[in-house]
Amino acid sequence: MTTLTPWEVRKSYYKGLELGKDVNSLVSGLNKQTKAMVASQLASANAIVVSQERLSEGLNAVARGIDAVEIGIDRVADGIAGLKAAFEWGIGEIVWQIEQNREVLQSILEVLSAPLDTQAKELRKRAERYYQNGWIEDALTEFLASEIKCRDDFAVHISLGNIYLFHKKDKVKALEYFDKAIKYAAPESAYHTSYSLLHRGVIKYSEQKPQEALACVKEAITLTPDLIEAYFQGAQYWAALGRESEMLNSLKHTILEDKYYCLKIENTEDFKPYMGSIYQLIKGLKDEIASQIQAKLSQLVANNKILCKTNRVTGQIKKLDRDCNKLENYLARDSYFDLLDARKLACELIVSQNNIGGQITNNVRSEIGLLEIEIKRENIKIKECSSYDEKDYPYELRSKIEKYHEGYKGIIVGIIAGVFGGSFGAGITGNVFAGILV
Repeated sequence: MTTLTPWEVRKSYYKGLELGKDVNSLVSGLNKQTKAMVASQLASANAIVVSQERLSEGLNAVARGIDAVEIGIDRVADGIAGLKAAFEWGIGEIVWQIEQNREVLQSILEVLSAPLDTQAKELRKRAERYYQNGWIEDALTEFLASEIKCRDDFAVHISLGNIYLFHKKDKVKALEYFDKAIKYAAPESAYHTSYSLLHRGVIKYSEQKPQEALACVKEAITLTPDLIEAYFQGAQYWAALGRESEMLNSLKHTILEDKYYCLKIENTEDFKPYMGSIYQLIKGLKDEIASQIQAKLSQLVANNKILCKTNRVTGQIKKLDRDCNKLENYLARDSYFDLLDARKLACELIVSQNNIGGQITNNVRSEIGLLEIEIKRENIKIKECSSYDEKDYPYELRSKIEKYHEGYKGIIVGIIAGVFGGSFGAGITGNVFAGILV
C-alpha cells in the first residue's frame, strides 16, 4: 500500500465539496468554490498575467463576473473536459458522481446492463447509491459483487478505481481497476477511455514514472483531442522529464483554450523551475494580441469620427467612443488577461460599427428614396404646366440628396471596402452593404 503525492490532495477551496450531496448542490458548490479559487490565485498572479490596475479594482470584481469562472450544469456535464482549469485531482470523484448523471453515459450503461437480470441491476444501483452517500465500505462491497455480474461495465471499474485511489490509498488496486476501465471502455466511449487513462497516468507519475504517465496522456489526447486537462497533465510530465520545449507547447495549448490555466500553472509546483520560460510564453501570446489590436485601433477611432459626423444615433456612437477609450486602457495595462478583454472588445466594436453604419446607411437610402419620389412629383407638375418659372424647379430637394450622398459617402464606401470589418472581426465581411452607393 502506498500514499498519494501532495498535489493529489484536495486544495483548501474545494474542501467543502463532499459526496452525499445532490447534483445541483455539487454544481452550485463547484461554482462557488471555483470563484474562491480564482480570487485567491489572482491576488498573487504575475503582472504579465494580471495587471495591478485590474487587481486594484478589487477582487470582488470576481463576483461581478470580470474574472469569474461560471461552472454551470452544462459545463460540469462535460466532466473533466468541461471544467478545464477548474479541475483538480482532489475533486475527481465529485466530478465522477456528477458525470454518472450524464445522458451519454446512461445510454451506454443501458446497453451494457440490458442482458442482466433484475437482481444484478439492483445490485449496481445499490452500489452507486452507497457511493454517492459516502458509505464507502458498503459501496466497495456492492461494486465488487457487481463487477462479477457484469465484468465489462467500465463505470463500475472507474468507481472502484476511485475508491481505491482516494479512500483506500491503494494505488496497486486502483491501477488494476483503471486498467480494466480502459479495456472495457475502449469499444464504447473514447472519453471514458481517456478519463481512465488520465487516472492511470497520475498513478504512474506518483510512482516516479513520468515516461509511462506521458504515454497515458498521449493516448488520451489521441482519443479525445478536446480534453484540455490532458495537455496540462502532459506538460507536468514533460517538465519532470526535463523536456522544456514540449512542456511549453502543451502549456500554450491549455492557455489558449482557457486563460485560467495561467493561474493554475503559477500554483503548480512542477512548473516552478520553468516559470521564467513560461512567463516568456505568456508574454509572447500577450504581445501578439496587442499587435493585432494596435493595427486596428486607429481605424476603429477613425470609423467613430466618420459615424459621428452623421449626427445620428448619437447615443450609440458615444458608447463606441467610450469603448474605444476602454480599449486603449486595456492596452496600456499590458497584461494577458487585459489583452484578452481588449481583443473581445475590439471584435465587439467592429460588429457595432458595422451595425450602426448599416443602420444609418439604410435610413439615408430610405430618405433619399422619399426625396426622389417628391422630385418626380414636382417634375410631373412642371411638365403639366404650359410655362413655369425656373425658380420653381426643386433644386432644394436635389441639393439635399446630393448633400446626403456626400455626407454618407465615407460610411458607405468604408463598408463596401471592408474598412469596418476585416479579418480581425472574426469572419465579419465588410461588403454586406455593397450596392448601397447610388
